[in-house]
Amino acid sequence: MPDQNWTDLARNIQNGRAILVLGPDAVTMLRNGQRVSLQTLLCEHLVTLLQSRDPQLHLLPNPSLPYLAKTLEDRIFLQEKQKRSSYSEENAQAELYTLIAEFYEQYSFSDFPVYQQLAQMPFHFIVETGHAPYLEQALEGENKFDTKCFYYHYANPTHNNSIRFEEKDIRSDAPLVYQLFGDARQPDSMIVTERDQLAFLDAILQQENTAGIPNKVAIHFTSVKDKGLGQQFDKTFVFLGFDFNEWHLRLILHLIGRYQRQKETYALQNPKDIGELTHFFYKNNFDVHFEGTPAEQFLADIQAAIAQPELPSTPVSGKLKVFLMYAPEDEAVKTALDTQLNPIKRTEFIETWDESQLLAGAEKDQEITQRIQEADIILPLITANFFGSDQIDQQLQLALRRHEAKETVVIPLLMRSCVWEGTSLEQLKATILPRNLSALDKQENPETALADTVTQLSGWSKKIFDRKKRAK
Repeated sequence: MPDQNWTDLARNIQNGRAILVLGPDAVTMLRNGQRVSLQTLLCEHLVTLLQSRDPQLHLLPNPSLPYLAKTLEDRIFLQEKQKRSSYSEENAQAELYTLIAEFYEQYSFSDFPVYQQLAQMPFHFIVETGHAPYLEQALEGENKFDTKCFYYHYANPTHNNSIRFEEKDIRSDAPLVYQLFGDARQPDSMIVTERDQLAFLDAILQQENTAGIPNKVAIHFTSVKDKGLGQQFDKTFVFLGFDFNEWHLRLILHLIGRYQRQKETYALQNPKDIGELTHFFYKNNFDVHFEGTPAEQFLADIQAAIAQPELPSTPVSGKLKVFLMYAPEDEAVKTALDTQLNPIKRTEFIETWDESQLLAGAEKDQEITQRIQEADIILPLITANFFGSDQIDQQLQLALRRHEAKETVVIPLLMRSCVWEGTSLEQLKATILPRNLSALDKQENPETALADTVTQLSGWSKKIFDRKKRAK
């Protein structure tokens, strides 16, 4: 991908705006110089079990996991039924799932390098289609002890509705891991055979709340992250380790599409391995971008982008660059304002940046200075806290020098009542908002006053935009 795509994806991951969907082919180990997936190992194990039960059994070439699992289940049923007439198909299914669970006990996360890579990354939400508990083990190995690990049980709505956790507790150091196809530690929850997949589909497509993905989990698929402020954004999806020629991928994307239309979807699969009609379907229905990069290399590239000490230069844009300058204690004040600016940001006029958008590892002072020097408009958010920081004062002095040189426009916003007269803001009375010089919290209706102030700012932004356009 282009460098900017890596940077944008890295930022989305750090901000909790990216969801990783982990497929069966992403988890591999090195065997005799070749990469072998965990699912391939399981298939080989099932073949061994089948051959031990019936050495003469003929299997189809390149058998899939659902096929092998169902074949073994049927073989178990036929053989055990001859021994005990009371033996049921449900007994055979339970024995199959127990055998698969025992297979997973042979390994740990350390056998599969991708798990350690994932555990070191700042994903907030990971959807896993495997059954093994390895990702949870890997996260604990990175001291992410507050990780929330849950699984879907298509046959047990009571379990699904019992899932409880607080949304605010989902962080990069305490991610949410959701095993969509069940957990090997609860074998009867696993989705393995095609019959299981169909039953899962039937359960998911029911509209009753008792059948679908629990609301506590489903909300993390959606594009709305309110936090009491009504802020909205889209999610980016990354699919690792899937064969998009398989029909059940359409099921997963349909499930996601029930909650939102994702912003971007990256799929790690060589486009040459996908039929034209399949490629057309995913591109036109889900806007999937296929990347022919191995999963471990893809994750390494993302880690490198996250570790970059500086953000690459902002792409050239026709929008005005607006810098929000505020004291650290006023994060809530800034967020409330930025939310009100959303209608303007959806137009061609402005895009905002503030300190909270710094990537981990970025040189803070250098990055902020660069953003101030690039800004077309600088909005100091004035409260008593604003005057209590030497760092903010240095930022303001740089902004004022650029304002005096007519390189930018500084528009102080009186957010909360404080004594600002007699400070360097005195020279900016022509651009201070609100125009009556009364702080928003002292207005008769603060919310209406904020909306009016944003309207005023919108009009000024349009004039600054037109002025800049004429100057080109």
